[in-house]
Amino acid sequence: MIRKELVLTKIIYISQHVKIMRTIILILFYQLILFNCQSQKIEIIDHSSEDRLNYYLANIYLDRSSQHSLYNDGLNATILPFADTKRTKIESFKDGHEVMVSYLISITADGEYINSSLFEIGPFINPKIISVTPLKYPNFNLEVQDGKFDKRQTVKYEIKPKKL
Repeated sequence: MIRKELVLTKIIYISQHVKIMRTIILILFYQLILFNCQSQKIEIIDHSSEDRLNYYLANIYLDRSSQHSLYNDGLNATILPFADTKRTKIESFKDGHEVMVSYLISITADGEYINSSLFEIGPFINPKIISVTPLKYPNFNLEVQDGKFDKRQTVKYEIKPKKL
């Protein structure tokens, strides 16, 4: 009987130790997280004087943007259409309120900003990207259909990044 009580006492003692150790480990874990996850200094940078950057960002159609992976993910092309109001002629509003659209094309090798090129192509009337086709690395064709609803045309443009 004494042996059973001794075993039971040891089990209770070990059980209490495990709870204490678990609590200590949790406290140390939370402290480690809190000390390593200190907030960064947040900066507000005023880019108001950068007219061209503001022009692009204010007119981008985010819902129409697209990303294209070429050469087995070795080259990524992000295509951002934007309302090109500076190139829209007043005459285009006579037949139907058409705003010219141009594209910003950001090309990165292996997703690295350092190895990137940026192009602007346009203006187009009501454009639709038909295809993005690889040629000889790093060049590719951008096939765009544009024009008024009854006079649409499809043209291929060769994009030749030099900086990659």
